[in-house]
Amino acid sequence: METLTLKKTALAIKFALLATATLSVNSFAEEASDKERKKDETEVIEVKGFRGSIQKSLNIKRFADNIVDAISAEDIGKFPDQTVADALQRITGVQVEKSEGESNRVSIRGTAPHLNLTLLNGQNVASATASHSILKASRGFNYSLLPTEIIDTLEVHKSAQAKVQEGSVGGTVIVKTRQPLKEKSNTAVFSLKDSYQETSGEHSPTYSGYYTWKNDDEKFGFNIGAVVKETTTQRDGYSSSGFEKSHMINEQAVYTPLDVTSSRYRSDKELTTLSSALQLELTEGVILTFNNLISGVDKTNKSTSNGAYIGYNDPAKSGLTGTLTGDILTSGSIVLDPLDLGTDPKYQHKQDYFESRYALSREVGEYETKVHDLRLDWQGTNFDLAVQVGITKAEGNIAIQALDYEAQTDAHYDVGASRPSYELLSNPQPEDYFGTYMADKLFENEQEETYFQTDLNYQFDHDFVTSIDVGVKYIDHTKSSQIFLEIKYPWLSYNEEYSGSAWLESIYPGFGVQSINMGGMTNGLAKNFMGGGTHPHLFNYDFSKLDSAFNQVDTLREYNHLGYSLALEEKITSGYAQVNFESGKLKGNAGIRIAKTDQTSIGVDILTPAGWYKPDVLFDTAVPVSVERDYTDVLPSLNLSYSLEDDIILRFAAAKVISRPDYDLLAQRKIYSRAGGVQGNPMLDPTKATQYDISAEYYFTDSSILSFAYFIKNIETYVDTENVLAKVLLPVDDSVNEFGIDGATYEVTEMELRTPVNGSGGTNKGFEINLQHDFSNGFGALANYTYQDADMDEEGAVLPNNSKDTFNMSGYYEVEDYSIRLSYTFRSAYYSGIARNIDRYTDDYGQWDANMNYHINDNVSLNLQVINLTDENAESYVKSETGDTARLAEYNYGRRIFAGVSVRF
Repeated sequence: METLTLKKTALAIKFALLATATLSVNSFAEEASDKERKKDETEVIEVKGFRGSIQKSLNIKRFADNIVDAISAEDIGKFPDQTVADALQRITGVQVEKSEGESNRVSIRGTAPHLNLTLLNGQNVASATASHSILKASRGFNYSLLPTEIIDTLEVHKSAQAKVQEGSVGGTVIVKTRQPLKEKSNTAVFSLKDSYQETSGEHSPTYSGYYTWKNDDEKFGFNIGAVVKETTTQRDGYSSSGFEKSHMINEQAVYTPLDVTSSRYRSDKELTTLSSALQLELTEGVILTFNNLISGVDKTNKSTSNGAYIGYNDPAKSGLTGTLTGDILTSGSIVLDPLDLGTDPKYQHKQDYFESRYALSREVGEYETKVHDLRLDWQGTNFDLAVQVGITKAEGNIAIQALDYEAQTDAHYDVGASRPSYELLSNPQPEDYFGTYMADKLFENEQEETYFQTDLNYQFDHDFVTSIDVGVKYIDHTKSSQIFLEIKYPWLSYNEEYSGSAWLESIYPGFGVQSINMGGMTNGLAKNFMGGGTHPHLFNYDFSKLDSAFNQVDTLREYNHLGYSLALEEKITSGYAQVNFESGKLKGNAGIRIAKTDQTSIGVDILTPAGWYKPDVLFDTAVPVSVERDYTDVLPSLNLSYSLEDDIILRFAAAKVISRPDYDLLAQRKIYSRAGGVQGNPMLDPTKATQYDISAEYYFTDSSILSFAYFIKNIETYVDTENVLAKVLLPVDDSVNEFGIDGATYEVTEMELRTPVNGSGGTNKGFEINLQHDFSNGFGALANYTYQDADMDEEGAVLPNNSKDTFNMSGYYEVEDYSIRLSYTFRSAYYSGIARNIDRYTDDYGQWDANMNYHINDNVSLNLQVINLTDENAESYVKSETGDTARLAEYNYGRRIFAGVSVRF
C-alpha cells in the first residue's frame, strides 16, 4: 500500500511539471482526470499516421531502462520529415548542422557531431565524402546517406549503458530498419516526389519503392527497398574566407578580412540507395538475419565568386584606412598605387594591392557506403544469445578544377554591417581580369570497419536481479585520405602573348550567351541574387570549356600533397557486464564496460614547405613516420527508473563516457601556409566526461507527456589548440630552377604550427523541458526547450557546437482523410571553429516548416511539404580576443517545396 507521503510527493511533482507547461493547465488536468485506463508494456498501437508515430515513440521512451527519446515511422516508407537529421532535430536536446541547405549532422546536448555516436542496427556505418572537407576528416556521421524511406525507428540514448558501444560523450543515435518476420507479408509501397528549390528554380524527383514478404508459416521472409533521390541546390552569399591579424593600424596589429566576396554555388546530386533484409528461422527460437545497405552519391558542383582581396600586410598596404572596432578593421578602403604594380605582367599578381579576385571551380565526385551485417539470435528458455559479424566500407573522391583571376581596382569593404559587403570602385569588366592560377585537384578518401560481437542475456527467477548481460566486441577500423595536385600558371606558358583577357575569354561566352545556365544567370550577370536583382560582378561562365582551357596551359608541377595525407588504424577490443534489476516500482541496470584501443597513425614529417611561398619552386622533403599507441578506458554506468505512480516515472543515471578524437586531429601531418601552419597530434587522448542525469516524466494520456530533465557533464579533458614551434628547413637563397632545389642552401629555422592538444576540460550542464499532447479532437501540439551552458576550466576557452538555447514547436491537426502540421525550430549561436586565425561563430537560426497529407483512399495518399517557409538566411560572425565582432558570412538557400504521391498495396 502506498503511503500518504508518496501520494503527496506524486501530487507535488505533477503540479511542478504542469507549472512549466505553455498550454492550458486546466485543459490537461481535465483530460488527465477523465482517463479510465493506463497503458501497459504489451499494448498494441492501432493509431495510424502522425499520432500513431507519436504514441509508438512515447512507448519506447516510457518503457526503456535508460533515458531515451525516439522517433518512429508513421508507416512503411513514411517518415515525419524529409531527412533523418531533420527528424532528429525535433527531439529535446538535439541540434543539427546544415550543409547545402539540408540537415546532415547532429549534436546532442551541446557536443560537437564527432563526439556523438550513430549506430545502424547496433553497428557503426563507414562514411566517406566527395568534398574537400576530407581535410577535416570527421567521425561525425553523414545522415544524408540514410534516406528516411528505409527507417523504422530512431532512438537517441542520452544516458549510457554498459551493453551499448562506447564512443559518445553527447548521446548515441540507434537507427533501426524494418525486419521482414515482424511485418505484414506481401506489402509493397511506392512513392514519387518532386522537389522544387526556389533559388535555382529547378525541379528534382525522388523515386522510392519497398516490398516485404514472408511465407505462410512465418519462418522465412525478406524485404527490399530502393531510393533514387535527385537534389539541386543553389546557394548565394556574401562572405570572407577568414581574418588575419597581420595589418598594422596606428602601430597596432589589427584583424582584417583576407577577402570579402559574393558567390554563387550550385550542386547537382543524385543519391541511390538499395537496402535488403533476409530472415530465416533455423529452428524454434533461432533466427538468422542478413542486413545489407548500399548507398551512393554522384555529384557535380559549380561555383563562382568575386570580390575585394585585402591580403596580408605589406608596405603597399600602408594606405589602408577604415573603421576600427576594437582590434578589428570592420571597414576599409585603399587607393591603387600604380608604382606598386611593377611593369612585368608575369609578376603583377604578386604585388600587394587592393584588387578584385575572381575564383571559379567545378567539382565532380562520388562517394559510396556499403554495409553487410549477419546476425544470429537464439532465444532459449532463460537466455537470449546474439552473435553479430559484419563489414562496412566507404569510398569517396572528387576532382576539382580551380581557377583564379585578378583585376586591378580601388575597393572598399564593410564587415561591420548586417552582412559582409564590398564595392569595386573601378567596376572591372570581364576583359580586365587576367588568369593567375589554375589547378587540378583530386581528393580521395576511404574508411573500412570489420566487427565481431557476441551478447548474452541470462534471465533469473529472482525477486530483484532479473537478468545479466555480458558480451565482447572486436573492431578493426581504418581511415585514410590523400590529395593529388596538378598546378598550372598561365603567365608561365604565355608570357609573349600575355594580356589581361587571355584566360577569361577562354571560358567566358560573353553577355547574353547561355551555353550553360548555372541556375539563374542571364545577360552575363547573376539574376535573383540573394532573392533580389542581378549582381554586377558575377558573370555567366561556360563551364564546359574548362577542360580545353586547362589543356592550353603547361603543367608547372604535380605531386601527392603529403602534408594533407591521413592514414589511421584502430583496433578496439571491448567487453562488458551489466546487471538488470527490478523490485516493485524500481527498475534499472548497473554495469561496467572496458575498452582497449590500439592506434597507429601513419604519415610523414615534412621538413620543408612544399612551394607555399614561391609558386615556381618545389620543395618536398618528407620523412615517413608511424606513431603507435594504446590506451584502456574503464566505463561504469548506472540507470535507475522509479514509477512514483502509474503515470509518473522518475529517472537517475550516471556514467563515465569517452569519445575518441576526430581523425584529422590524430593525423601524423604538417601543413604549412604563409600565415603559419597546422599539424596533427597522434598522442591525443579521448574526450572524457562523467555525466549525471535526473528526470521526471508525466504521461497524462496515451500520447501525451510532460517531462523535465537536468543533466551535467563534467568534462575531464577536451581537445583544444595551441601554437608550438616546429623545426623547418628553409632555403637561404633563390639559386634554384623552376622545378627543383638544385643549388639551394638551407638553414634550420622554427615556425609556429597550430596543434591540437588535450585541454583542461570543464562542465556542461543544462535542462530540458518537453511537452506533447493530443487533444483527442484531431488537434495536437509538441514543444520542447533545452538550455545548456558550458563553463570551461581554461580562461577564454569555449565549448564548440554548444548553443545555449534550443527550441522546437509543432502543432498538428489530423483526421481520417488528411493532416496538417506546422513546425518551428530555433538554435542560438554557437562556436564553430577557427576562421583562419580568429574564432568563428554560427549565428542564431530559426526555421518554419509545414507538412500536409491527404489520403485519397486506404492505398493512395498525397503529400506536400514546405521547408524554410519564411526564407531565412544562414549567418556567421567572428569574435576577437577582446570580444569585438565582425560579420563573416550570410548565405541564402531559399525555400524548398516537396510534393508527392505514395501508393500502398
